[in-house]
Amino acid sequence: MGAVNLLVERQSERSFDSRTHPFPSSSTGSPSTRLLSQPADDDDVASRVLHFDPLQRPHPPSAVLDKLVNVYQERVHCQPIQLFDIESLRSEVGSFSTVLLRSFLALTSKYSDDDFFKDSKAAAVEFYMQSSRDLLFARIGEPTASGSVELLQAFCLLNLCDIADSKKIRAWLTTGIAVRLAISTNVLTCGSGRTPSKKPEALQRCCWSLFVLDKIYNSSFQTLPAIPEEAVLPEKPPSPLTPHTVSEESSEVRRLQQNAGQVDDGVTSYSLQLLSTWGHLMVYLKNIRQGQLEDAWEPNSTYHQIKSLVFRFETVLPEDHRFRNARFLEKTESERARERSYWAAWISMQMVYHVIQCILHHPFLHLAEIHRKQKLRSPSFLQHATDQAILHSAWVIRILDLCMDHNFPVYDPFVGHLAAMTASVLFFLRFSRDGSLATKAAKDFEVCRRFVDNMAGENPHLQHTRSKLTKLAQSTTQLVQPPKVETSLLWDLLDYAASSTPSENTDSSSAVELNVNTQFLSSPQGNTPRPVEVSASQEQTGMEVSMTDLWDDPSLSFDLLDFSTLPDVSTLTMPREFWTNGHL
Repeated sequence: MGAVNLLVERQSERSFDSRTHPFPSSSTGSPSTRLLSQPADDDDVASRVLHFDPLQRPHPPSAVLDKLVNVYQERVHCQPIQLFDIESLRSEVGSFSTVLLRSFLALTSKYSDDDFFKDSKAAAVEFYMQSSRDLLFARIGEPTASGSVELLQAFCLLNLCDIADSKKIRAWLTTGIAVRLAISTNVLTCGSGRTPSKKPEALQRCCWSLFVLDKIYNSSFQTLPAIPEEAVLPEKPPSPLTPHTVSEESSEVRRLQQNAGQVDDGVTSYSLQLLSTWGHLMVYLKNIRQGQLEDAWEPNSTYHQIKSLVFRFETVLPEDHRFRNARFLEKTESERARERSYWAAWISMQMVYHVIQCILHHPFLHLAEIHRKQKLRSPSFLQHATDQAILHSAWVIRILDLCMDHNFPVYDPFVGHLAAMTASVLFFLRFSRDGSLATKAAKDFEVCRRFVDNMAGENPHLQHTRSKLTKLAQSTTQLVQPPKVETSLLWDLLDYAASSTPSENTDSSSAVELNVNTQFLSSPQGNTPRPVEVSASQEQTGMEVSMTDLWDDPSLSFDLLDFSTLPDVSTLTMPREFWTNGHL
């Protein structure tokens, strides 16, 4: 680290002149803000240095930089942020300022296997991160530079680096400073009654990228969001083009939508809407953890406010983005790769939608945590909450299976966190007194674990998430019956910042029993015998499930997703006799 500090200092003393930039630039500006074209003599010297060298060749040649743009496009764009116009990034990256270039290199070189970084990738990443951070914090105090879009872009890139390195406090601070910079330069405005302003597209992307990072990482139980509630963001940035679909049904619905004046704002816009709801969900969870309990079935409860936001989302999402009409399965592997910007955002949107409802109805909240503190509960509500947790966890597994079975790699680590959150729901369901449900939940829990395990290979911060899931699974081996699990472990898995960093809370005095009832209402025909209960030690025996198909009832099918395409979904909930026309 001391050597890196010395090299960064020496680089700063040289003011990052033209000799540090080996590829040409056509941009104009002062040497302190723009990289100039490199003289031929220095280019000859640099060309003899084939690998990263912090003094002689800190920046890669243009051919390597071009590959790093590919890395960004494949792994970062829309996963989760849409920071750059991907169509023009390749032509613009050569004229990036030093601070932005090194922020870009700090992130993309992490995932590069190019020979330029051979045997020195860790040193290169550390050099890029520290030098860009030093330059960035030096420049935000300059009045002429404080509103520059490139500073906000650099903050976003460094924030992703901090998250990837499990530096949660630094990530929180980076986001907070960036938001304060945006507010102080009037890029973000505050005040009720204001409408979104028209900003240059680059600023739109910056502001909404900060919004995404704030919602997924700063809405932690351990900190406060950086963007204030009264903040007014600019108009949303353009979305990736929606792949063309030829379904007669979707075409007819699209025509009806157009006649009704409904406009498709693009998948990015709807993903951002869901992330706003995600922020409300995290506040709800934080309040419960702090002991601020409420009767969720009351009409003015936070629970119902979040449900209302979800319902509103379902009414505005255009048909083209719904599961049945998007036709992900009908696309070839090459088509999905070519349209990756759309499909990556679409997968994220689907996951966030279902995980919101999974966690909103988490058995830990309604059957365990609140149960310990209040006795009078609505059985109808508990049945609804349980059924919703079962239904939406099944859809999460469906989406994960689609990605894994059809060779569509997911690079967004937040999706890995969503899978871990769903695993915590399935972990409770595997201890259900309904034997068939317990068996299915145990298998699906392993699907989530495998997905997180695969992502942890290239996202080291998810290795902490993986270890927490492993510890959770080990709760099933306890000799004490029914087994118990630490509440602190469950809360950590519900918090992206906590789950992806080393555990801090080792207190195991607070625990909940893993003995879950999933049936609270009886059939009109009387008490129908339930399947034989399967214990934790029996859950891997491969017992076949035989339950009546629930999904023939059209009142249970709504337009966001086509439930009829979900295989074996009847194994995940109650037989038909427990339902009357789609209601309990």
